[in-house]
Amino acid sequence: MSNKIRILNFLKERDGDKYCDDCLSIILKIYPRQQVNQICRTLFSANLIYREKGLCSNCSKYKIVNWVVVENREVKAEVPSQNKYTKKRMVSTIRLSPDEFENRVKEYLERTFKRKFSKKPLQVGPNKFHNFDLVSDDDAIVVECKSYSWTKSENFPSAKISTAIEALFYLSRIKASKKY
Repeated sequence: MSNKIRILNFLKERDGDKYCDDCLSIILKIYPRQQVNQICRTLFSANLIYREKGLCSNCSKYKIVNWVVVENREVKAEVPSQNKYTKKRMVSTIRLSPDEFENRVKEYLERTFKRKFSKKPLQVGPNKFHNFDLVSDDDAIVVECKSYSWTKSENFPSAKISTAIEALFYLSRIKASKKY
């Protein structure tokens, strides 16, 4: 079994636990440690793992850590690439939970606009309020978070699209300098 698969399986088995490159190297006996770093950067680039600064579940040090969230996530095996000159490539499908998706959008917006965002009801008509997913403290930026996929039978998700259209309608009814 390749070291890439060993690391990926180890992280999948520990759903959500975060491990630094040093601890992965020691636990999985992969030496030199730089090999773990290179593999984890490759897995991150292929969207197979998460990788950012955080607290290691093993050594409790604040470092760059690696983890996999198995819930709502499928990881497919290696498949042939579309490019006939490339042997194989890793393919992944990531499905974040709605809360996790919204939290990531919130973090991004707060970093980008240097403002706090929270759920907030805004008036969209006479005596009608809609609870928007993310609204800046000054109400200048309003965001609705929607993350949809095709149905299991690969059909067009008409009910989900109706909900997205409704969200767009509500966005059109408010006064904000930026709407997403």
